[in-house]
Amino acid sequence: MSTSRRGAIAGLLAIMVLLPGGIPASADGSARGSAISATESRLQELVEDKAALGFYYDERRDDYVVVLPATGPGSVGVAADFTLNGSAPTVKRSGTTQAAIDEFNWRIRAEAQRDGVAGHVFGSAFDLVRDVMVVTTDAPQDVVRSLSAGLPITVEHRHGTGGRNSRQYDSIPFRGGAAITVGTAQCSSGFTVKSPQGDRYLLTAGHCGYVQGVPMGRPVSNTGSGENMGYFYNWNYPARDIGLISRLDSAGAYGHHIYVGNATGTVKRVSGASDPVVGGTGYCRSGVFSFEQCGNRVVGTSGQLCDAAGCTQNLVTYNQGAASLSGDSGAPLYTYNSDRSAVVVRGIHIGIVGTTYYAEKWSLIASSQGVSIVTSTP
Repeated sequence: MSTSRRGAIAGLLAIMVLLPGGIPASADGSARGSAISATESRLQELVEDKAALGFYYDERRDDYVVVLPATGPGSVGVAADFTLNGSAPTVKRSGTTQAAIDEFNWRIRAEAQRDGVAGHVFGSAFDLVRDVMVVTTDAPQDVVRSLSAGLPITVEHRHGTGGRNSRQYDSIPFRGGAAITVGTAQCSSGFTVKSPQGDRYLLTAGHCGYVQGVPMGRPVSNTGSGENMGYFYNWNYPARDIGLISRLDSAGAYGHHIYVGNATGTVKRVSGASDPVVGGTGYCRSGVFSFEQCGNRVVGTSGQLCDAAGCTQNLVTYNQGAASLSGDSGAPLYTYNSDRSAVVVRGIHIGIVGTTYYAEKWSLIASSQGVSIVTSTP
């Protein structure tokens, strides 16, 4: 990438402590770690056996704390029940019970899957230290309040969006094959490339964020979570239908994986990049709306796609396999390696006319944008 474009896109703390549970600090870090692990594993066994809610380490007091339920099984425990190596932890009593925690979590599951329709997303975890159930969700506060009705449990409601890492809810490091939104356009991300200076960019189709006279700077977000993925740059559309997504912390923002598989998707590492070969039938496309579709056959590498915006030449043309859908633009075109542990990217999908699909090929992506592929070794 040219210098002008690049300009436009523009310690260690050592802690030594006397470890809890009667384990002295040691110069041998591995021995110390093993001792801690053994102590905590044994304490966890006692917690489960005695029906306590759990335990945590209190750094200020340099001691473990076992939390007992307010009533019911496990509520009558005492410190001596959890003695290890001649040392007993601190014991405190919660204001809630395991039954209340279980019932609250069951209500969340029922609400999230109510009527079999995808609704609000919920993340819940009981904070043993503060004795409170923390719920992060995009659901209204009154919904959360109804879930705790009648239960002896304190609930802290935090508003947030998200979900499992997936095509729709991609997070740093962002991956190819994920849902992106540029302005009002919904498209797919491609894969990660880098400039000679090491700056990383996530690819997509140029038409996804193209606005005449505005080649750079439009914000790009993940469609599901709304998380900012960077800013859209396009230098030569429609001569090349390629867009770059960039942000200042690019080294950590864009990874070396793409989503494959179904609507949720699983990740595969990128092991390389090369142009597709005419006649080959093992090509796959992984877009947000048609998902992974394999069995595509490459017809040529010098196709042309024209519309009101102009013409893009020297494109990969391919057919067979399931049709692409609106929103698949930018999706990676790739093949698997022999053991299917990784993919070799061949280009990015940009459109369909009839039963023929069109894609930008790797060599022109690399030469027109001045970039190389970002890969991962096993």
